[in-house]
Amino acid sequence: ALMPYAIMILAIVGMYVTLNGKLTEMKDHVVDSIRSSMDYALQAIFDALVNDPSAAGDIDKDVATLQTLSVQITEWMSQNEKKEQETLLKQSVIQSDVEGFQI
Repeated sequence: ALMPYAIMILAIVGMYVTLNGKLTEMKDHVVDSIRSSMDYALQAIFDALVNDPSAAGDIDKDVATLQTLSVQITEWMSQNEKKEQETLLKQSVIQSDVEGFQI
């Protein structure tokens, strides 16, 4: 009386094993394809950057320019922040001098 249920359970287990194997193969194929595509892309990027002898000099110039700009921007921000702080303090009722101590 329970034989049909046992056959059905065995069929389901068999289908699971078969489909699981196929899905694992498909997953491995997709992962390998993605890895090879990434390898090709990285190889193309490195070939474009490393095989260009002038790239290193250009990068060094850009780094020096960015460092100079970062110093200038920091100084500019500091100066403007001081101006804004003075403007806000003039407009507010915040006490900036407490018993001879200047805030």
